Amino acid sequence: MSAARSHTLRDMTLRMRRLSPAMQVRTLVGGRPLPAEFLSFSIRNFGRRVTGNAVSYEMLVDAEDFAQRFRPIYDECMEELKREDALVEMYEPLYSGATDYPTLEEYLELGIPARMQITNTHFTFDVLRLYLAEDVPGLLSQWTIVSLDSLASDGEVVTIAGRAVRR
Repeated sequence: MSAARSHTLRDMTLRMRRLSPAMQVRTLVGGRPLPAEFLSFSIRNFGRRVTGNAVSYEMLVDAEDFAQRFRPIYDECMEELKREDALVEMYEPLYSGATDYPTLEEYLELGIPARMQITNTHFTFDVLRLYLAEDVPGLLSQWTIVSLDSLASDGEVVTIAGRAVRR
């Protein structure tokens, strides 16, 4: 392969990495920075009691990026819930004290218990899929996420946090 072609392929790979979803997030595992590619999640093992040493993880995401990626998923779910409630002619509150379906912005401003009630019921894996791969053989992943305990936003950064175990 020529040096020019090799250089072009390397540049293309670097551009793709910069634009990949995993590069849009800063991840910490056990308080240490780690590339997002080294984290994954498993639907099958999610939420199971951990035998071994689980550590905390945090994914810090630009709030605008999160909203742009999550909005279509969130809006589609809210529309589906509205349709279902209209069919049975009964409003099913999404969290204690709810009187309506919150917009994405309202959802992100809810207190953590209400936001996590909605997240745990409707969006856990959708949120994780925004930035992480599902656990499959051959994946680069060194850590498997086993819980999503918190999703918080300060308007600038969305923090997704929970527990992870070493693969």
